[in-house]
Amino acid sequence: MPAPADIIGALGGSASHGAGKAAHSHTHTATRPAANAPAGNLATAGDDDGGTEEEIGPADAVAGAGTLPIVRAFPDVVALAGVRREAKLKVHLEEHVSLVRFDAAGSIELHLLPGAPKELANELREKLNTWTGKRWMVALSTTAGAAPIGQVQREREAAEIRDIVKHPAVAAVLEQFPEAQVTSVRPLPVVSTDDTGTG
Repeated sequence: MPAPADIIGALGGSASHGAGKAAHSHTHTATRPAANAPAGNLATAGDDDGGTEEEIGPADAVAGAGTLPIVRAFPDVVALAGVRREAKLKVHLEEHVSLVRFDAAGSIELHLLPGAPKELANELREKLNTWTGKRWMVALSTTAGAAPIGQVQREREAAEIRDIVKHPAVAAVLEQFPEAQVTSVRPLPVVSTDDTGTG
C-alpha cells in the first residue's frame, strides 16, 4: 500500500490538473463569440493578432478595450446608435431623416424630415467622432434623398406578408381560421445533416 504522503501527493496533482483544464475551458468560451450573437455590419479596428478574439460583434465592439467600430454604410450608423443605447437618436435616424449621401471616409449628408430635431446633424457628428475615433462631417441638404430606413423596412415586411399569404398552404390555413392573420415572416432555421442524425 502506498504511503499516505504519496496518496496525498497523487490526489493533489490530479486536482490541480483538473482545475487547470476547467480554467482553460472557461477562458476559451469567454473569448469566443456567441453562436446567436447578432452579426451586424460593424467591424472593428485594432483586433488582437494573438487569436483570442477571432470575431467581434457590435456589442463586443463597445465593451472591448481598444476596439473601435468601423462604419461602412448608413445602416451601420443606425445600428451603432442602437448598440450605444441611444434610443432617441436611433429612432430619428430610422424614421425622420432621408439619406442624401454617405461616404465611409467620414462624410454624411442628410435631409431632415418632420419630427427630426434641428440639432440632429451636430449630435450625430459628435457621437460618431467619439464612437469611431475619427472625424466625421454631417451636413444637411434641402433636397430629399432615399426613403427613411424604417419606411423601407416596413414596406419590405408588408411585401413579404403579401407573398406568403398567397402560398397555397398558408391560404388553406387562413381559410380554416378566418380570424387568423400573418403579422410577420421569419426564415426557418437551417438544419444541418449532423443535427438530423442522418449523417
